[in-house]
Amino acid sequence: MSLLLNILIVAVIIGGAGVVLYRHLKKSKAGSCPACEYDCAAKQQLKKHQREQHQA
Repeated sequence: MSLLLNILIVAVIIGGAGVVLYRHLKKSKAGSCPACEYDCAAKQQLKKHQREQHQA
């Protein structure tokens, strides 16, 4: 019984890590910063640069 419980706990941990990695990779492919949702100066500069590239 304890073996089954340990396997279940390990599966939940690995599954959770997989979900976090999937979301991180999905965000990084979309071009957004995967670290946070905060609109920091680096993100503002990147957006400005992208707008300039599209207008040129």
